[in-house]
Amino acid sequence: MSTVNNAHDTTMPSVLGKKDSTDEMVHRIGHLTRLLRDSMKELGLDQQITQAAQAIPDANDRLNYVASMTEQAAERALNAVERAQPVQDSLEEEGAALNKRWQLAAAKLAAVEGDPSLVEDTQDF
Repeated sequence: MSTVNNAHDTTMPSVLGKKDSTDEMVHRIGHLTRLLRDSMKELGLDQQITQAAQAIPDANDRLNYVASMTEQAAERALNAVERAQPVQDSLEEEGAALNKRWQLAAAKLAAVEGDPSLVEDTQDF
């Protein structure tokens, strides 16, 4: 185990009273950075950070795969809707024409049978 100076090391000059000294500030930041890195090594965090950094590309690849599959599924769904639209339009037109014919036939039947409510009830059902 290495010996690490703590953040309150008295050998490092204090920069609180010397705002003009950028060299001392840079030196102090460098010292704190080394202290942090050494502390992380002693705690074993450097390996965990390395593992996390290595997992990021794998997660990125997985997210790209999910996005690609979602895009393909959306394209297939939109293409199916576009192909079905003419069929739906045709069914709507044919249904309207058939409904009109049934209304005419029902009116004739009601006139012959004399019970228009039976025809209306059947149509409403």
